[in-house]
Amino acid sequence: MNDPLIDVSSNTSLYEAWYAAGRPIELHLYAKGGHGFGLISQGLPSDGWIDRLSEWLGAKGFSHVRRYRNDTMDQHRANKTLLRP
Repeated sequence: MNDPLIDVSSNTSLYEAWYAAGRPIELHLYAKGGHGFGLISQGLPSDGWIDRLSEWLGAKGFSHVRRYRNDTMDQHRANKTLLRP
């Protein structure tokens, strides 16, 4: 929760509002990772956020979401290549 750009209470408020409305919602707060780190591997638990999103979307029936490992994304960025389906 070391994100200087977003106050954690805005996330918890959004979660509470969606939950109260009976909408599907899940909230993961990570102690470290910052803001806007995307898919860059930092050796932190937050590195797996995209996998958690993919799992959640899959569980909700959005099964066409692709999962990419962070090291694969880093490799493609380093090589300045694009991921292709």
